[in-house]
Amino acid sequence: MLKDVDYSFKDYVEEFEESFTMRKKSLYSIKNNELIKISDFFPKIIQLEIYERTLKNYWFNVEFTLSNTKSNTYNCDIVLAAKSQSLKFIDNQYWDHIENNGGTIYYQKPFHAVCKRYVRYVLRNEASNFIDGAYLTGWIANNFSQNYISVTDNGCWDENSLDKSIFNYFSIGYNGQLEAHYFNRHSALSGLDVHSIVKKTNLFQSFFNCILGSDELMGIFAYTIHSLLWFYSGNGNQIGKILFGNKVLFEQTVFSICISGSNINNVKCIANLFSHIFYIDMLHNPNGRGRYYVSATSLNTNFLKLTRLQSIPVCITAKGYHLNRNSHIVKKTHRYRQNGILSIFPVYLNNNPINADEIIDFNIDNAMQMLPSKTELPLLKDEISYLLLIFIHYLADISKSKATDSYFEDYRYIKYNYAKIIDQYLHCSSSDYVEQLYPLLLYSAIQGFCRFLETKLNLSEQSKRIEQSAHSLFLKAYLSYLNNNSENTNCDKRNPLSDFGNYIDQLFKQPENNRPYISYVDEDKSDNQEICYYLEFKKYYNDFFNWANQKSIIPMSERELKRTLKDNELLIMRKNKSQYSCERWHRIEGEEQPRKYSLLIIRKKKFDTFTGIQSDLIEDILKENS
Repeated sequence: MLKDVDYSFKDYVEEFEESFTMRKKSLYSIKNNELIKISDFFPKIIQLEIYERTLKNYWFNVEFTLSNTKSNTYNCDIVLAAKSQSLKFIDNQYWDHIENNGGTIYYQKPFHAVCKRYVRYVLRNEASNFIDGAYLTGWIANNFSQNYISVTDNGCWDENSLDKSIFNYFSIGYNGQLEAHYFNRHSALSGLDVHSIVKKTNLFQSFFNCILGSDELMGIFAYTIHSLLWFYSGNGNQIGKILFGNKVLFEQTVFSICISGSNINNVKCIANLFSHIFYIDMLHNPNGRGRYYVSATSLNTNFLKLTRLQSIPVCITAKGYHLNRNSHIVKKTHRYRQNGILSIFPVYLNNNPINADEIIDFNIDNAMQMLPSKTELPLLKDEISYLLLIFIHYLADISKSKATDSYFEDYRYIKYNYAKIIDQYLHCSSSDYVEQLYPLLLYSAIQGFCRFLETKLNLSEQSKRIEQSAHSLFLKAYLSYLNNNSENTNCDKRNPLSDFGNYIDQLFKQPENNRPYISYVDEDKSDNQEICYYLEFKKYYNDFFNWANQKSIIPMSERELKRTLKDNELLIMRKNKSQYSCERWHRIEGEEQPRKYSLLIIRKKKFDTFTGIQSDLIEDILKENS
């Protein structure tokens, strides 16, 4: 990041040392009660660049001239201490350039001291945007790319080295090996290369089962991805004006989430898995307070730490876990985020929903059943942490891509997804859309994550299922629905299966050999010999989803659809009622022998009545007459 500056030594003296006494110390030395100049020239910095940053230091390359020369410029490296803001080191070349190029220094020690004060003054004034906002975490631009600064002991970054550990948890070495770094902990996933990890975890099946099996877990995880992508996509800085240009619009995009439940230990367990990005011993202490947890009573003492965090969710609690919309910590945190003072993404842990306009509540009482056994929680945590780690490295890599690179389309897709939603928001006067803004932002985050799953990890099938589920959840849901507001939840009085019913009606009006998958009507002899719709289990929902999109309809998620069919007793299921697919023999026209297929079997007459389909198939009449 290059900056042109124009601060002469005289400017520095006049601005910060107005009194005659201070000017004596800066420009003169006192000898025998007389003022004696310490030099007949001084440096003038004209350009600076930050090229490395750690938790302890900022490394600058400085270009400067001397006041008694007209054309010569000089370069040197200077280090600024992050905490004390003192000059920890000035390159020897700095002094060599000054002392060997045409000037006279009468008193070297005071001259060196005043030069250091001048350099520090310029760096403080011209580099304040990345010094005052010295994040322990977050994205920073570097040579037309973006790098993620993690919470590590050194926090260093540059284009030629991977982060030591994104979350003090894992890192990927130059040989592609995944390594555990948290003290002496040996992760179940350590020592594996990037591709074999996918196979080792059975395609991250534990993680996918959780977020595909629970709207609440999907929403909580989407907020974590949102926290990683919001600033990466250029949607704000300390004053929140990069994309929007006006602060009011930025304020309307600031929201938080609350994880609530009747058992606060379950709440903390879910938060530690899906929101808390640092290491937690999920086997022995799944409900423990992790690093960078913040409580209401410790907010003031932790406030400086919070101002230096960006692009991560932070868990916030209160004594008794009884936060509400008027709680001081809730109002203060939201106000400071709107004003750009805080860049964290709060996750409130509470017994009850907070029910504030700017907070999405997720009650996890029903979501707990989706978690694996306690002994398998560490593996689930490993899967999530690994995915987040690779996701961040992927985001950094694609930010370096050029228009001709294969990853360029990924970068453009992820970067501008939020912009499309904000643009829609600006041009839509519907109050309904305003209520949906927060879920839409979460959906945009999931879209970016799905792009990563598909292009980086080759998990296209899982990517599509997640996006379909998120599409249904976030684009259909109003904020009041996500907040479990019962008055608004049932505002849509349409038959919940009306869209699926219209799809079935159109599907079976086509000749059987023209249908996109195995789908037919027949008598089911294994049950009550009733006429049923048979849909190929692994293919029916994708076709329904595509049909709905073509008609600009927001479809139910596959899980919600199957549950609605089951709850209304419209399905023939296996005897244990736990699996929706049934195996049946079916012969396709042109084939000599029938084959066994996994099918979704829908009771036709009952389904047609429930959805209002006007069927003219002769099978119904024959069945009724018999």
